[in-house]
Amino acid sequence: ATATATATDTDTDTDTGTNAKYMNAFIILNSPIEIHSSLNDNEESQSSQSSPSSSLSYNINPIFDTLWNISSYRVCADGGANRLYDATEKARTNNQCSHNTNTNTNINANANANKKQYIPNLIKGDLDSVHRDVVRFYEQNGCQIIQDFDQNTNDLDKALQEVHGWRSGILSKTAENDCTEEGQVQGKDGAKKDGNEDDNENNNEIVVQVYIYGAFGGRFDQEMASIQALYKWADAFDYRIFLYNHETCSWLLKPVAMLDEHDKNVIHDNYNNCCVKNEISIPFYGEKGREEGTRPQKEDGIVVGEGPTCGLIPIGCKSNRVKTKGLKWDLDGSSASTLEFGGLVSSSNRAMEDVVTVYTSDPLVFTAEIIINGN
Repeated sequence: ATATATATDTDTDTDTGTNAKYMNAFIILNSPIEIHSSLNDNEESQSSQSSPSSSLSYNINPIFDTLWNISSYRVCADGGANRLYDATEKARTNNQCSHNTNTNTNINANANANKKQYIPNLIKGDLDSVHRDVVRFYEQNGCQIIQDFDQNTNDLDKALQEVHGWRSGILSKTAENDCTEEGQVQGKDGAKKDGNEDDNENNNEIVVQVYIYGAFGGRFDQEMASIQALYKWADAFDYRIFLYNHETCSWLLKPVAMLDEHDKNVIHDNYNNCCVKNEISIPFYGEKGREEGTRPQKEDGIVVGEGPTCGLIPIGCKSNRVKTKGLKWDLDGSSASTLEFGGLVSSSNRAMEDVVTVYTSDPLVFTAEIIINGN
């Protein structure tokens, strides 16, 4: 997983081995959205005689902004709408103050603080937290509002229900298109061609991923509700739910489908024979990335990504066998690699390769720090 994918990025999916077209949904929880201040590009080289405030522009933090931009469907879970509104208003106000007090009034033209640039598709919940003026603003700008009084589901569950319906619609439409394209199809030159021939334009599997922002940093019970959602909705979203805030991220790793036939508790020695492997691409990794300048440099602008510090947390259940490749402290899949609370927990580990591979006999939470590199 990486925060630098695009909304409809096409890549090879490691679960299926086919080309995959990724489509992302974004859920915003009732948790603060941090504002990021940065130097204006044309003022970075000015002398220190300039006032510090005169050279700053204020924007939604790069992690949130990246996840927003790579997503096609955006949902605020009840009070999450307040957080989005407040963050964009704060950024706009700070930029206005900087503009008014700046003798050089050329503030960063790329500042993304306009509230109308961040209009969600949907606000859903029992609406006991979202402010009426916030609802009115987003509704006037084309956002759908759904009130759901079900007290057996929390606001995150309600949002995930809507995202799941959106996902089902996408997959159903894709299946219909696939059926239409079977057999004889019309070629671009007007001639008929066999539908079984390779057609790169139509040979991409749709993979839907869900990013949830605001899952950490607030009340502990709400953080646990976000972790619970990883387990509760794992099958519905094929383990493609990712929890984020501006400092950390977590998601649930899928258990392997093939164990040693003689000992069901031992992961097979041959990685390639496992039906499921979790390959995690981490933009910032290893000692070299930290100390020898292989990380993106400041002149590359603001770069966001996961790692290198990471962990394997058996928070939902005991993981009887875990085998890893690419970590500073790898686990070998033996009985000594059992992860459980009260026993071994792989916290404060470190990615040493750009791709980390994890095989686990049971669902396991992977977590990584967030790096924001740049001015």
